[in-house]
Amino acid sequence: MTKDMPTNFFSLPRETRDQIYELVLLDQEVICPRPKEAREYHGCPQLNLELLRVNSTIHREASPLFYGKNIFDFDILPCSGKEGLFLQRIGRNNADCIRDVCVGFPYSSRTEAGNFNLKKEVIELLANIQSSCPNLRTLRTTRESMYAVQENQHRILRNFKVFADALKLIDNHFRSILSLKEIIIQVYKDSLCKKIRKKMGRRGWTVDVAAYTQEEYDSYFRIHNSDEDYDSDFEDDYGDYYEGGYEDDYEYDYMCTNGNCRCMEFLQLGR
Repeated sequence: MTKDMPTNFFSLPRETRDQIYELVLLDQEVICPRPKEAREYHGCPQLNLELLRVNSTIHREASPLFYGKNIFDFDILPCSGKEGLFLQRIGRNNADCIRDVCVGFPYSSRTEAGNFNLKKEVIELLANIQSSCPNLRTLRTTRESMYAVQENQHRILRNFKVFADALKLIDNHFRSILSLKEIIIQVYKDSLCKKIRKKMGRRGWTVDVAAYTQEEYDSYFRIHNSDEDYDSDFEDDYGDYYEGGYEDDYEYDYMCTNGNCRCMEFLQLGR
């Protein structure tokens, strides 16, 4: 009689293991990096990444799926400048896997004729994405960041050429990310008039329209009107984990929520 061979996780076909990784690690919502105090402030549920801690083989197999198939939110409005630290901490291999990110739509309600320039933070954000995510395919803008356009539609329509020039400049900066294949402008249903949506579409952007709930609306304004200080030193956030006895080749970060996004503890094994 032949002895049964021992069975373990790695005796499963790779395709089956990948399906398990996806069930555990892929999120239907946008994942957005935030410092620890923002995570605690919102009391967000965490995405369970314990699977990545099991061993280096699982981490090596599963990390490309986690980074490559989730959407990462770098909306600069509540927390400018942190995306560079996030991309640095996850390591080059993982950043190379990122395919889809979300940013704030960089339009200002104070835009005037001949006087529209992207803020320094926006330019730095796009430069960080360009240099750190060479395989990025999709750039989205958050629905909430369209508020400046939504609230100034009458003025925009009276000076439509100014708005068109602003869109051209924004498009040029977006497309400075050479690997980019798709730009998606996310808007709430009935928030923008047809003429504005059509002008955006003519830039080759996909305008994604969706309804919003009152809960989403309230959540956005609660977050963005908060006096919470998001600029504290990230090193303080990681200290507990470094001192807790984890292996030196693990790195930790925190993720938090903005509207529909989940917060999570984030790690990387090696670089």
